[in-house]
Amino acid sequence: MTENNSKATLLADARNCTDGMKLPRDLYSSKISYLIRCHRIASLICVFSLLFLIAVTWLFSVETDPDTIQIIAILLDIGVPFAVLVMIINISKSRRNLPVTAKVELLREIITQRPAVSLELWDVVAAHMNDYLCASGVTSFPLYYYDGNDCHDHFKSLFLDSNAPSLAELPSEISDNQHDSNIRNDPNRDIRPIVDEAVKVYDQSVKDYWRQQLREASSQLPEYPGQT
Repeated sequence: MTENNSKATLLADARNCTDGMKLPRDLYSSKISYLIRCHRIASLICVFSLLFLIAVTWLFSVETDPDTIQIIAILLDIGVPFAVLVMIINISKSRRNLPVTAKVELLREIITQRPAVSLELWDVVAAHMNDYLCASGVTSFPLYYYDGNDCHDHFKSLFLDSNAPSLAELPSEISDNQHDSNIRNDPNRDIRPIVDEAVKVYDQSVKDYWRQQLREASSQLPEYPGQT
């Protein structure tokens, strides 16, 4: 099977796999509405709304200069929505840590699917992981990843943006104390072999993807007289 046929088969399988599994992207009108419903934001908004109502009630129950009331009301009108927006941004960038078994499952998906930067294949990984996390009791609903891009970003933050080097990256002259320190500081030290394997497969799949894209782009360039 050629590389083109292999890629086409993977993408066809991706479409078939996601046909029966809905991602939160398909269920919510926007990512903000997804975050509000599925994360702590809904509770926090309720708390801020209650505090806002208490503050307004207090303002009108005490004898205060009207100009002062107006200024405080304006500050509340601006401050509360701004605080909620900041919370949405912060929560969207953070998520609950995955248990080791879930990390291993994610790494296995990367090795199996070889998603590179294909959004369709990352959608498959996200759908499979949402289903796994719900079935294993990590989450109550299969809504952990909003879409494939969300899953891709999380994978990179867990395993590519880590400061801990792989065994292959450690210099040969490193001391025993430095080696022990690196191991202790590695958040994925217990699953380091499969992490290294998955990252290796991911890096190779990305190289293969862009090599194929370059080959396809080159084949579409017009040929001019005199070119060989």
